[in-house]
Amino acid sequence: MDNETGWLAAEDQGVGEWVELSWPTEMLVSSIRLVGPPPNGGDWGGFGSPEEQGDYYVEAGTLKLYRQGVEVESFSINRIEPLENGGTLLVLDTPLVIDQLRFTVEAISGRWHWQEVAALNEIEVIGMASEPWPLLEIMTLFLPLVGR
Repeated sequence: MDNETGWLAAEDQGVGEWVELSWPTEMLVSSIRLVGPPPNGGDWGGFGSPEEQGDYYVEAGTLKLYRQGVEVESFSINRIEPLENGGTLLVLDTPLVIDQLRFTVEAISGRWHWQEVAALNEIEVIGMASEPWPLLEIMTLFLPLVGR
């Protein structure tokens, strides 16, 4: 994770933009951490610019969790903090089985190079596969060759 390669929506596309994660197998999820960009600087030094608009934050959003295309839970998320502040952690009361999540931006403050954009640096999903994967039988082992 770094402060230079986060997700940015297209210029002047802030509120209403979304990002979605999905898995090929169902996951048993216990918590989700959203990490915002630095309120100043960050991607190409643009967050918090111009200064008179203030620091950049995603101030509100909705996190929806899905299982096989059906919404199983929805959460309102307040300000998303940058990595230096630990991000914004959502701990589920009871772990949920999901295979997809979608975060939709509902409010932002500040600008990125004078543009209203939606931006996130990371979505960290903490959990594990809901069912154990079958053991794989290795028939052939391929090793790389190293020349000297």
